Amino acid sequence: MKAFSFVILFLSSTFIGLKANENPEKEIRTQFYNASYEKISLEDFKEYLDKFESKKSPIYIGYESMYFMLLSRESWNPYAKYNNFLKGKEKLETAIKISPNNIELIFLRYCIQRTIPGILNYSDKIESDKKLLLSSWSSLDDSDLQERIKKYFVENDITKESFFNNNI
Repeated sequence: MKAFSFVILFLSSTFIGLKANENPEKEIRTQFYNASYEKISLEDFKEYLDKFESKKSPIYIGYESMYFMLLSRESWNPYAKYNNFLKGKEKLETAIKISPNNIELIFLRYCIQRTIPGILNYSDKIESDKKLLLSSWSSLDDSDLQERIKKYFVENDITKESFFNNNI
């Protein structure tokens, strides 16, 4: 389904194995990408989320929202599909409200809003999110997130690779 093809487009083609000393943000991100690529089941992703120590953190809430978005993608029942989308949207907006300058959350919202059907009426932040992502990209401390944002923007013809090369 097109609604969540964004995941495949911006994911790296290789995944880094989890190490005990990796930061929690990178671990939860990697687990989400693995679930998106169906390298692990949604149930395994949910189990990982349930074991996450900081369930009130904006990153946890943001990736929990992505779990519901993935459930929406997998559901055959239109009612369940829509309800899971709404749960995901509500959780993502809650996470962003808690941490409005969190680039990772903004990136998740941007990708969702660019790819879901317009009938869902969830596209009001596309331009402002794009501007924030592009203006913040070079100052990100997280090289993994930085590379994923670059890959998504270049592969989807949102901006040229030269933009990123000139803003290092």
